[in-house]
Amino acid sequence: MSDDHSVEYWKRAAEEAEKLCLEQMELLRQAQVSSEADRDALHIQGQTIASQQAELAELRRNLDRSTQLIQSLEQRVGKLQTFLETERVASPQVNALETQIGELQHQVEVEANQTRTAQVQLARAQERLILLERQVLQLRSLVERPSQPAPPTGEVSPPRSSMGRVQLPPFLKD
Repeated sequence: MSDDHSVEYWKRAAEEAEKLCLEQMELLRQAQVSSEADRDALHIQGQTIASQQAELAELRRNLDRSTQLIQSLEQRVGKLQTFLETERVASPQVNALETQIGELQHQVEVEANQTRTAQVQLARAQERLILLERQVLQLRSLVERPSQPAPPTGEVSPPRSSMGRVQLPPFLKD
């Protein structure tokens, strides 16, 4: 009878070991799926950063052009004012030049407003880029961390989800 008990014992032990092995294989599969999702999110973040960097470069070019245009207009206004101060003659030509100066000053104000707007856009784009770079670093740490299988305890731990660890920016959520 002791042989029957030892056979039963070994059958149960084999069944428990098989069950534990299947549970561990399922945990490994879930970890692989989670890792793939993390890699996909990292890839999307990389594309978003590249897009943001291109947008940032375009904003910088626009800002440089606006700054150069403002400087050019300011130089023209300065030259016209100097000319008017040296050639103060009551003539229709002086009045026309004063009108041109007023128009140029208005253009300078418009360009200055556009430059301020571009600077605000540039600052926002830089903030978004910094946020995205931080998220990429978080995702990289998730993807590159060594996965360690759970110790065989006979209990199945709940599947680990990468959801909730990384907050996506609002423009990537929908």
